Amino acid sequence: MLRRAIASRLGIDLDQIILGNGSVEVIEMVARAYLADGDEAVFSEQSFVSYQIAVDQVNGTATAVPARTDRGHDLVGMAKAIGERTKIVYLANPCNPTGTYATRTELDAFFRAIGDHVLVVVDQAYQEYVDKPDYLTPLMISRRDTTS
Repeated sequence: MLRRAIASRLGIDLDQIILGNGSVEVIEMVARAYLADGDEAVFSEQSFVSYQIAVDQVNGTATAVPARTDRGHDLVGMAKAIGERTKIVYLANPCNPTGTYATRTELDAFFRAIGDHVLVVVDQAYQEYVDKPDYLTPLMISRRDTTS
């Protein structure tokens, strides 16, 4: 019932709503659902430690891409790190703990660069603290046009 109410309020499909006891549970559910032994997940070195833990729990291979000098995600480096066995990209936006975020322009370029063969989990657990015009809200991401 809660999922249905959220989907209705946001104007998105019910199957786009996953509920959990905080972001850690959802991060772990995604790893269990998408990673088998040796499958890969990519994330930024300076992001939420739970990504590494979730991948380790399912015997996956974690690829932590070094952050940029400003401590933001190196989205170009992350795209290059995606390999044949990569199934998930975890992307904290805004990033916990650095407080940095990827802009709409950066994310659009990232999504175009990686295509659609990998699941991108955009973790926006702290999105309510970002008040910038170039920040993509969760709803904007779910409705983004990847063809442009």
